[in-house]
Amino acid sequence: MKKKLGILLMTLSLSLGTIAPVYAAMPQDSIMPCYEDIDRLYGKLTVSDEGEAYYKVEVYTASSKKIKIDIEIQQKINGKWKGIYQDSKTGTKKSLTLCDTTDVNSSGEYRMKYTVEVTYGTANDVETVTKYVYA
Repeated sequence: MKKKLGILLMTLSLSLGTIAPVYAAMPQDSIMPCYEDIDRLYGKLTVSDEGEAYYKVEVYTASSKKIKIDIEIQQKINGKWKGIYQDSKTGTKKSLTLCDTTDVNSSGEYRMKYTVEVTYGTANDVETVTKYVYA
């Protein structure tokens, strides 16, 4: 009886001792950086078969006094990214959207570099973010 009880306790302690917590890894693209005043930032670039590049950048903030968006559409030429078009917009509300189209070569490879500068707070703090999106 004592032998069976000892074996049972030993089996339980071994099986319970090997259980480790398991955590699922979060997909890399679902991790959002933490900003001071920027609540949401979104950029998109598409190129149609007809050679029209559509770009859009949206910025939503908690309390900004000023938002500035700068975009540069770049084309990959001989393995290097070269700027071919620029646009910018400035606003004084808590959100700002810049969107438009421009003509490009439909067979090229493109990306958009966009920089957002947000001024907020009583000390006129500035938060700057630069990102890239690919067509």
